[in-house]
Amino acid sequence: MRKLPYFRNLIAFLFASALIVSCTTDVDWETKINNLKFDQTIVLPIGDAKVTLSDLFSEVDTAAMVKSEGVHFYLSLKDSVDWNIKLISSLGSTVPTQLDFNPLVGTDEGTIRSLELSPYELDLDVNSDINTQRLDSIRANSAKIGISVSVENAVVQPSDIKIIFNFNRDRVKFSNGSTKQFFTPTAFTQTEELFMDTFSIYLPDATSKVPLSLRIEIKKDGTVFSNDSKVTINFKYTQINTKVIYGYFQPELSSTTQEKVIDISDLTKEIPKNIKLKFTEPEIKFETRSNLGIKVGFHIDELKAYLASDETKIVKANFDGSDSKLITLNRKNKYEDQPVSTNYTMNNTVANGSIQNLFSADFIPDRLRYKYHVDNQGVNNYPNPTVPADFYAPGVPFRTYIYVKLPLKFAGGSYAELTDSITDIKIDTANINDKYIEIAQLLIKITNKFPVKIKLTLKFLSSTGEILDLGNVFDIPEIPATTTDVNGVVTGTPSPVTIKIDVNNEKISELTKLNKIVYTVRADSKDSASPIIFHKDNSIEIKAGIFAKGKATLKSIR
Repeated sequence: MRKLPYFRNLIAFLFASALIVSCTTDVDWETKINNLKFDQTIVLPIGDAKVTLSDLFSEVDTAAMVKSEGVHFYLSLKDSVDWNIKLISSLGSTVPTQLDFNPLVGTDEGTIRSLELSPYELDLDVNSDINTQRLDSIRANSAKIGISVSVENAVVQPSDIKIIFNFNRDRVKFSNGSTKQFFTPTAFTQTEELFMDTFSIYLPDATSKVPLSLRIEIKKDGTVFSNDSKVTINFKYTQINTKVIYGYFQPELSSTTQEKVIDISDLTKEIPKNIKLKFTEPEIKFETRSNLGIKVGFHIDELKAYLASDETKIVKANFDGSDSKLITLNRKNKYEDQPVSTNYTMNNTVANGSIQNLFSADFIPDRLRYKYHVDNQGVNNYPNPTVPADFYAPGVPFRTYIYVKLPLKFAGGSYAELTDSITDIKIDTANINDKYIEIAQLLIKITNKFPVKIKLTLKFLSSTGEILDLGNVFDIPEIPATTTDVNGVVTGTPSPVTIKIDVNNEKISELTKLNKIVYTVRADSKDSASPIIFHKDNSIEIKAGIFAKGKATLKSIR
């Protein structure tokens, strides 16, 4: 996340940034003046500028957070959190099975001897509590069956044996249409894996078991068996890679409260502490994207803004008298559909949190913290055939995006008071000299096109830091706000205000030493009831110069 190292200057610039002008602008005289007679006057322009809010944002390092809509600017921050809902704890392995048989019991079929085993039920170890979790069907990308084969009192090679798993066609369906899987060991007594690709399992009546039959085929040539010969097969599912599961699910997070802290210090830490900006239209938007076919409730248990350094300074969102808010997330209709989104925006309305209070306190927060939990909002309790089955894809998380938006719109009573400086000022001593000038005025003409009134005080310094005494620098009139409509939008044409700082003959030498102007700005809303809304084209225009009255003839003033 990019920082806002100039945010402090942003506030200054909003109210008086156009004072930052070059005081060494060259003068392009239209007419060269070779002689200045007694009691004549000169005006030396030393700079002018027009600065808009757009100019400001193009210069400072705020691109990651400053956005615009039409003529409005706002500050923006984005965060996200992923959270999984764990639903299936035991799917992935089955109860191990051991089958023993005597190969002499089988039937000779040409070059092989085969043995059909009685139908066997493979236990998936699910549906033990169908009131909280019920599996109706499973679509699997793949599965593995661990198999080991051993023989006793027989002469036979591993490659002479083939095991055929024949599944019930109504309960297990493979993508290729077959119901059979084949396995031949490469060695005895060691566990090997049979890979099964893309199939579905159906579990009617909330059963946990899948019926199948086994067939063993053994080549007759080169094999020797007796009455006490034995072939033993051990097998179980070791892994089921599920694609989607259908049934009824109660998320395990239903009673677990989660917490998320959002650091907003990049938006607020550079704001000077001696200001009060009452944001009137903040927004915090939650956008949750889900692949779940489950009706889930997202509960905001608490949302507060606070100072990380002092958590006693907090302000909470208030949802019509409550700290919490329930948002029912949209349920995905089909597994193949795109993820579904649920949007909820917290704002300054009573029903949606009154969050303007989070950003209008006597302190500037640097953290947002919200607590939440999820629970099942569905009614698909078994059996209930009128309600579509829930479904979910294991490992697919919810993702919640959080957007914080602070428009540059402030309530009446907002103010800022801060200090900054104009540096590297150089006065041409050839033209401003106490030998020829009996009185001078430093003129600053301000056209305020911002919707705030400004009170300005100045202090003048030399290059060595010496405070220069130039006269009435603390008696500067208030610069009024431009006329606005009821919504705080500038509508009128401002009248320029000229600040005149008299410098008499005794102080001319002080003026020539001027190197730095330190200014303090106090900016207020037009009145306690008027809002402040900043637009891209808000600006302050400055024309600065020196007016001087001479008492001698000057040569070649340029």
